[in-house]
Amino acid sequence: MTYPSEAADNLKHMRFPASTVCEAAEVTSSMLENFALKAGLVLCSQSPGRGRARQYCLIDIYQIRIMAELVALTGNARWSATALNDYLGQVFVPGRIGAIKIGFATLGWSGEPEIRNQFGDLCLNPDRAPPLYLERIPFSPWLLWTSKRCVDRFEGQLIELRGEVLLENLAFENAGYFVNVSRLLDEVDRRLLDAMQEG
Repeated sequence: MTYPSEAADNLKHMRFPASTVCEAAEVTSSMLENFALKAGLVLCSQSPGRGRARQYCLIDIYQIRIMAELVALTGNARWSATALNDYLGQVFVPGRIGAIKIGFATLGWSGEPEIRNQFGDLCLNPDRAPPLYLERIPFSPWLLWTSKRCVDRFEGQLIELRGEVLLENLAFENAGYFVNVSRLLDEVDRRLLDAMQEG
């Protein structure tokens, strides 16, 4: 039986300052800046303009945390940002293919302005994000996977999987990267709730 995380449900329409984002996503302020400005991670929240601090939405924080994990695993910030942009942005592309998402090496759609401009809708309507972000299933976590070859060649995609047992199905890959997204995002939720209680 699937169920939405109660914590995520309570947090999904809130906005957070950069200091809270850094604490919840376990990144430094320079990492946060580099992810968006240098690596090209598309954020759902809009910049308020010069001299005003951005307020990040929950999907932003989730993306930043997953990005940090991908960068730690692959050592490639640009690949990680592009792959995550495509993964999250696939909700705006009609005719996506089941659980295996078409990657940027195939279509390259994540750079299209009409797609990027729709990311802001996920701050207002986070339930439109792929289930991996807000759905928590005991003993059956959501995973993201890619091969080392895809990262090295700057091609391919992130593939979503459900459940630890599915790791065995990819044993044929000599080298690959797995992110247990459910675990990471549960930790983010707990840190955000702690920050709210302390504030």
